[in-house]
Amino acid sequence: MTKKKRTPKRWEEIVQRISREGTLVEVGTWKGDTAFKVLSERPDVHVIMVDPWVSGLVDAGLIDASWLESGSKMATRAQSEVEAIYRSVFEKAEKFGSRARILRMESFDAAQQFEDGSLDMVFIDANHSYESVQADVAVWTLKVKPGGIIGGHDYNHPRFPGVRQAVVEAFGEKAIETAVDRTWWCQR
Repeated sequence: MTKKKRTPKRWEEIVQRISREGTLVEVGTWKGDTAFKVLSERPDVHVIMVDPWVSGLVDAGLIDASWLESGSKMATRAQSEVEAIYRSVFEKAEKFGSRARILRMESFDAAQQFEDGSLDMVFIDANHSYESVQADVAVWTLKVKPGGIIGGHDYNHPRFPGVRQAVVEAFGEKAIETAVDRTWWCQR
């Protein structure tokens, strides 16, 4: 019996690309898998996790319908399940001390907490609708320092065509580098 070849993951791309003693903002943390892998592999890096941890089923005008329309399975989770996931992320983050920070809020609100040109890397893996990716790219690109990197997940994913469309519109196809696990990258 042959061993199945392991597929490289997005967090490995982040670990390789982020600058020494850099700060990464992960927009869309969900269960924290990527953030915690980066924190474990790179003890010199700080990770700021941005996620509202709000169910797409909330009927209070808090979530844009585009998230549900994007086909994301996360958008269909009950708020009680989402709360349990948030508590788990919070507990795991505590072991990394000041290197792990959680901003439980919408992407745009979190971006306002950072000066333009202040971040080494931003990784966008939140709402995969065209409108949301477009908005995330627009606001977070400004926060990346010259020479820094903005990137994201699910580029060229057949279920999320809006990701590719928004990224190409923002940077042009020639400026985008694609890599393992459907990641995309653009250097500022």
